[in-house]
Amino acid sequence: MEHKIEEELQGFSEIACQHALYPYSYGEPCRFNTYEQIQGPCGDTVRIWLYCEDELVHEAAFATDGCASSIACGSVTVSLAQGVKLQDALKIGQREVLAALGQFPVEFAHCALLASNTLKGAIKKYLNQRERNEDGRQE
Repeated sequence: MEHKIEEELQGFSEIACQHALYPYSYGEPCRFNTYEQIQGPCGDTVRIWLYCEDELVHEAAFATDGCASSIACGSVTVSLAQGVKLQDALKIGQREVLAALGQFPVEFAHCALLASNTLKGAIKKYLNQRERNEDGRQE
């Protein structure tokens, strides 16, 4: 089993390896008010849960059924989003995730896009729901 993991991590920076082996905020949290799940063309699914309030991402967590690359990208994505203003978190894209990972195999760059798109989807759901709630109160 260890040999398989070592093979999967070839070409990863030390930071990317750490996120793949010891992911940040992995698993469904107790508290969240928005969630998104997207399946990428490779078949991996990334799930992101957020607790947003006062224009901030207060808590962020993720899960994936994918490989070490999906784990590393999901981990970095939620770590970049936690504690950030919603509008700034919406700017976290594939480029920002890959930059935070450092050296990362180009053939797995799509995992960074999948994770960042899932983050953006969760934020947009939250903003849309909040807008609907505010519209309902004005009546």
